[in-house]
Amino acid sequence: MNRDEIIEKGRFIYNNEFPECSSFELNLKVPFFDSKVKILALNLTNMESEKEIECIVNTINNLLDFDTKNEVWLKKAIWEHYEVSMSNTSYSMVNKDGFDNEIEANQSYFKIFNQIDAFNNVKLEMIWFDLSYLDSNYFNFEYHCPWEDEHGINIGILDGQLDSIQ
Repeated sequence: MNRDEIIEKGRFIYNNEFPECSSFELNLKVPFFDSKVKILALNLTNMESEKEIECIVNTINNLLDFDTKNEVWLKKAIWEHYEVSMSNTSYSMVNKDGFDNEIEANQSYFKIFNQIDAFNNVKLEMIWFDLSYLDSNYFNFEYHCPWEDEHGINIGILDGQLDSIQ
């Protein structure tokens, strides 16, 4: 997509209190997800900043080109987050009676037993990136997930590869 198409489809969100921390939002069909996704560019100083607008254009085009082969490591990362949560969290709503351990009880409660189950149970809330870091090809997938309802999962992508997961 070119600059004009992106600006036409999106909207500038002015931050009255901190104008240099305004943002740009658009909803766009991202082929990797095969659906429309909310994309948010944070810390936009203004719509006249050529360097920031160029970063928005480049990041959106990187998202549009995000390879479906990345689904393999994305599923693995989400599964690993789930496994850690199952091992380290004591959920008050989970009945542990009849199970050998808390992990089994948790898995039974959430009905998630493998990578595919975990991937199918997360919901992409948005993709966001910070314009304070203009020289990096970095964006974040923010997911809602049932096993971490309060915080969800945030997966950082640097140059098309997994960089971080929280």
